[in-house]
Amino acid sequence: MRARTLAFIVLTTIFVSCLSAPAFGDDTYNFIVNKQEAKQKNRWSLSEWLDTRDRMRMMDLWLALHSPSPYEFYVAGLYRTGNLEAGGYYGGWNLTVAGYAYLFGVEFQRDWANIGNRSMGLVNFRIFGYHNQATNITLQGGLQSDGGSGPALWNGVAGAHMTLYLSKGFGVTGLYRHRFSRVTGIPVSAWRGEVGAFIDFRFVRVLGEYFAETANGNPAGSFNGVQFGLRVYL
Repeated sequence: MRARTLAFIVLTTIFVSCLSAPAFGDDTYNFIVNKQEAKQKNRWSLSEWLDTRDRMRMMDLWLALHSPSPYEFYVAGLYRTGNLEAGGYYGGWNLTVAGYAYLFGVEFQRDWANIGNRSMGLVNFRIFGYHNQATNITLQGGLQSDGGSGPALWNGVAGAHMTLYLSKGFGVTGLYRHRFSRVTGIPVSAWRGEVGAFIDFRFVRVLGEYFAETANGNPAGSFNGVQFGLRVYL
């Protein structure tokens, strides 16, 4: 009886061991496989580095093709009409040509008016915004020449221009510019202000503005009115 009981216990132990052995083997196998996969994820290889470098080059090329250009140019033509402070009519045309590279730009303006012609060269520095055809604040500085009928006399000018988009194709503008006293000739300082609105049709802007310009101590050089025209971005 004792021999039968002992044999039963031995056979039961062997049977249980046979049943549990595969599970133990599977756990061991899974542990080894997972460990190797973790190692493979952190493994550095030259081929993977080359593949990553090629993908980065393709991404840089895609961004270069689809990113806005840092260079911006525009040409504008305006018709101006208004009144002189001393009495009489003021009218004329303005042509503006400008170019930007990143935050810096240069601008040239030429005025033809019934009270005389003048030229102005400006250096622009944008302190807020990415483009001229976007919401921005731009500082200006340069020289202005009032030719008239006599020799050209140059003045220093400085100011700021603001563009604020209220929607994707519509916005408002503002400008203030101070003209310093002449170094030679009759000393006259002046200021000019502009405020207006515009509508963009892709690369063409239709704009209209009210302007006022006052020369201290020289009523004949003070006038106000409206100006309207087109600006084409290139």
